[in-house]
Amino acid sequence: MSESVVVESKGRRISVIWVVPAVAVALGLWLAVDAYLKQGPTISLHFRDAEGIQADKTLVKARNVTLGTVTGVRLADDLDGVVVTAELAPEARPLLREDTQFWVMRAEVRGASVTGIGTLLSGAYVEISPGEGPLTDRRVFEGLERRPVSPVGTPGKRLKLVSASSGSVNVGSPVLYRGYNVGTVESIELQVESKRVLYSIFVDAPYDALVSSNTRFWNASGISAELSTEGIKVSVGSLQSALMGGVAFDLPRQSAEGRQVEADTLFRLYPDEASIHENPYEHATEYVVSFAQSLRGLSPGAPVTYRGIRIGSVVRIMLEDLNKTADVNESGRAIPVLIRIEPGRMALDDTAEGNLILEESIAIAVERGLRATLESGNLLTGARLIELDMHETESRESVGVFLGLPTIPTISGGLGHIQTQVSQLLAKLNGLPVEGVLEKAESAITELEGTLRAVRRVAESEGLQSLPASVQQTLDQLNEVLEGFDSNSEFQGELIRVMEELKSALQNVDAFAEQLRERPNALLFPPKSGPDREPRVEP
Repeated sequence: MSESVVVESKGRRISVIWVVPAVAVALGLWLAVDAYLKQGPTISLHFRDAEGIQADKTLVKARNVTLGTVTGVRLADDLDGVVVTAELAPEARPLLREDTQFWVMRAEVRGASVTGIGTLLSGAYVEISPGEGPLTDRRVFEGLERRPVSPVGTPGKRLKLVSASSGSVNVGSPVLYRGYNVGTVESIELQVESKRVLYSIFVDAPYDALVSSNTRFWNASGISAELSTEGIKVSVGSLQSALMGGVAFDLPRQSAEGRQVEADTLFRLYPDEASIHENPYEHATEYVVSFAQSLRGLSPGAPVTYRGIRIGSVVRIMLEDLNKTADVNESGRAIPVLIRIEPGRMALDDTAEGNLILEESIAIAVERGLRATLESGNLLTGARLIELDMHETESRESVGVFLGLPTIPTISGGLGHIQTQVSQLLAKLNGLPVEGVLEKAESAITELEGTLRAVRRVAESEGLQSLPASVQQTLDQLNEVLEGFDSNSEFQGELIRVMEELKSALQNVDAFAEQLRERPNALLFPPKSGPDREPRVEP
């Protein structure tokens, strides 16, 4: 009987039970990848404090659309503020740019406007304002302490203003153009080094096109008064500017439209509207003029004119600077006066380029005779001004330098000029040889007296006394001769007869000359006389 042989396999079979864990792992990996792909960016924001912010409750929004949630709040490592961690949705990635802004939206009263009232019920939230710059991979941002007046991307133009004091202008104050609200004051900052107040304002589009290089800004406090010869003029601004102040802008009177300006251009903030018309130009060139005469009546702000047209003003009298440079043994030096000449007043651009053109023009004019004089501006008040004009007869000079400032030559003007001329005349008179002239004049007078005595003797002589009778006799004889030339006189007839004979003689001479011309030998060979020709008689 045969026996069966059983062969055992050495291979190991995979149990079906392992399929379930494998599927679970694959599913877990797929869920993890899917969750990662659907997960948005996690960002960290640095704020000064965490007022109103709670982890897992405070939302992150953009234009009132929820884009994420705050997941953590902690103190910063340097204890200077707090760090807020937020997880954003994937669709928030395009909002993260270099200039993206973050701030905590709370209820806020700013001037005449109230924002964030809804947060009183719903609670504060983090607002995102997407920027316009390129996308960024960084995930740490600096948060703003309060909502910006004009977030990034708002159409318009941001400008800078500088002033000596803040006045009644506050953050949120309106920016006005002829009474119309066209923008807002964004921030106010005191610069410690310059001790000036720096403003940041935003002018909304399309009104930003109204701002040019010749535009002037002033503090619009709501109510302003101006006293003039026509009386008191009171201007009342808008109610908003009356309550919280504001900034207004416009072009000065008789000022041309300037060129368009770029964003963040710096302007000066004038204290009131009247100031922009008194000194409407920003750029000027300073010169020094020195006078060796009394400066009574000349004060800072006095006009500097060119042939009666104002081109600048007096800045100050440089007496202290003169003391610094004067020699202790030197006296009677001319007193320097600092003046400023504005290119905008001379039909040039109110820019740095206009200043360069002005400096070149004045340098050429000085070489051709441009001089400064001190003139009387008002006879009643005694106020004086500085006049620039061309004096071609003056010696050739060029622009000088005094303490690093260019100088314009001066000459005496007004009463001082008259005094100089009188002094020069007196000096010339003193230089004349008066004694010698007087001696010669005395001698000439003596000779003249002798001549007059001789003339008197001649006039009293008998011959001169009988002269009128002789002259009368001569005139009578002349009348008799003239009567002989009358048309009915014998002399007139004789004269006519002689003239007729002279005419006949001239005719004969003319005939004889004609004969000689035809026959030159007529004097040697007289012409033969033939029979007289008889006229032909017709039958």
